[in-house]
Amino acid sequence: MAEGERDETRGSGAAGEPARAGRREGVGPLPGTSSPDERARLVAEALAHVEARDQAYRRPLPVRARWKGLVATALVAVAVLVAAAPPTWIAGPPPATVSPEARVRGARLALYLQSRAIESFRAEQRRLPESLDEIGGGLPGVRYVRSSDRVYQLVAHDPAGRAIVLDSVRPDSLFERAARGLEAFAGTR
Repeated sequence: MAEGERDETRGSGAAGEPARAGRREGVGPLPGTSSPDERARLVAEALAHVEARDQAYRRPLPVRARWKGLVATALVAVAVLVAAAPPTWIAGPPPATVSPEARVRGARLALYLQSRAIESFRAEQRRLPESLDEIGGGLPGVRYVRSSDRVYQLVAHDPAGRAIVLDSVRPDSLFERAARGLEAFAGTR
């Protein structure tokens, strides 16, 4: 060795021990560090693991669940059948039909109730309304005909198309019976 050159194989320690390659003099190995061979082995293991996972995902799944398709098809068929023709235990019984007599009674009651609203308006305003809209609208199927400043008629039709008329001058006893029935009904509440 020439003068001024340093021997890299020897350390400057007291005993003159050889220094490790790539390390500074006087500094020992850091805790938790690994050797290049150990790092290469860990990288190779990680790559092998990734490759094994990729191979597992590339394999097609075994066809062992064909029964699920059959069950799904059967459920769709049942749903379509229930939607097209629902049984009574799902849809319930059909709604009750209203008899023609009950419709006539309902029309008479509607005429009576409408006449009470008109009479209430007459008591407050001291005149008859020009139309049913002036008292908040009329009941469906009821027509208001004003004959003079003091007389009016309310007209509805029964299921056969015949007119049911309530005249403000001479209310029919049938309307009074409907009113009594309404009062009796209101008294039971």
